[in-house]
Amino acid sequence: MPDVSSENWLAGSFTYSINNKWKFSFQEQVRFKYTTNPLDRILTQIELENSSKNKKENFQFDWGLAFRHYYKSNEVEPTSTLNQFTRFHYFTTYNWKFNRFKYEQRIQFQKRRERFPDTNKHVGEVRKYWRLKSSFAYNIKNWKLDPKLGVEFFLRSFDHPGGQHNKYRISLGTKKKLSENHYLVFKYMYEKEYKSWNPNVVHMFCIKYNFKKANYTKKFKEE
Repeated sequence: MPDVSSENWLAGSFTYSINNKWKFSFQEQVRFKYTTNPLDRILTQIELENSSKNKKENFQFDWGLAFRHYYKSNEVEPTSTLNQFTRFHYFTTYNWKFNRFKYEQRIQFQKRRERFPDTNKHVGEVRKYWRLKSSFAYNIKNWKLDPKLGVEFFLRSFDHPGGQHNKYRISLGTKKKLSENHYLVFKYMYEKEYKSWNPNVVHMFCIKYNFKKANYTKKFKEE
């Protein structure tokens, strides 16, 4: 007897490449649920990423960290104020390209805590997840909406609180280039808990606008 729900994610992000190794990104996102209290959360995220690309071997290794602050609706008391949460995550990513095929492996550790409103004090449980994600993309010739398939596992820590379960997420999406620096991302995600009774099942539809800006050196542009 799964507990099935649906969500819409609307996001906008700005990505700035400082040089060929360092990249900074800022994102705002709003999530809605098909319930009596549709506004699920509003979040702000900043991320710093370092890239190391090997042109001869055609692979790339990235690592980075991010901070997220968001307001989440209270499902028990929908009329109350939004709860505040903070989350940190650290990640490493390996990309490998072969002709038109691209494979990506990502490992992420995240830690989330709830905050008292308008303070820096934390309250309640700490939720930690190890996230293992594999992505597969293919560049179709003479086609602008190349597909990307992702499979991700959320693994809870050993000292997890009650009510936290392992889960998995499957995603299928594409990216549309509007101009040199402007992109639109469309994605569908299916998420399910590893739970024998009444697992949460969520269908998610995401639309994201991304603006990219690079400040590469003259030498890097010539290469």
